[in-house]
Amino acid sequence: MIAKTAERRRNGRQKYSYRDLVSYIAGGGDDEKTIYTNHRNLTPISDSTEEIIKEMEACGAENPRAKNKIHHGIMSWREGEVPTKEQVEEAVSIYLLEMGLENCQCYYGLHKNTDNLHLHICVNKIDPATHKSIQPAQGFDYKANERISRRIELAQGWEVLDRGEHYEVIDGEIFEKDTKKAVPNLSTKAADYENLTSAKSAERIAQERCASILFNVADWQSLHKELA
Repeated sequence: MIAKTAERRRNGRQKYSYRDLVSYIAGGGDDEKTIYTNHRNLTPISDSTEEIIKEMEACGAENPRAKNKIHHGIMSWREGEVPTKEQVEEAVSIYLLEMGLENCQCYYGLHKNTDNLHLHICVNKIDPATHKSIQPAQGFDYKANERISRRIELAQGWEVLDRGEHYEVIDGEIFEKDTKKAVPNLSTKAADYENLTSAKSAERIAQERCASILFNVADWQSLHKELA
């Protein structure tokens, strides 16, 4: 599998409108292209793309200063790999969690108009609760994309791509190539909590914020200071 972020404009401004990208993903009812669509953190009366677009536009308007409000992610399975709807949903969950966008509005669709089944995901980066603009993976989405690919391959039993730049898989675990350290997985309890509440678990917060401190401090005094 390959996960990637769609190309951005060089000036940093928005390349797509909500309408452009949602309409493209929906496929206009073209069954020759679009197999399956769904959405998260949206409350449309129906699943009509018009209502989804309007709800995203309304949320985006709450932060008029943000230049780039839309994240366009793409996940592509290998030729011959055919994910079920349940596997698509699992892939989206992994994607949003790794990108730190799990609380954001999103619309996604599985397309079959190429040799590889691929999923387009439109994420509104404006948090619906705080109206702040969320930076996917804190600006390191290129690394997050690679982790996403490996996690989905392992979770769903697909062939693991062994040409990654930052990570490698050894005995079913993901390791950073530079540090040789294992990339931690969430426990089942923590993952269930996040799926239920759409909030980060204490376990994830500890992994994200505390792990680097523990690895880099030189003494107990520094450790206490950094954790504080």
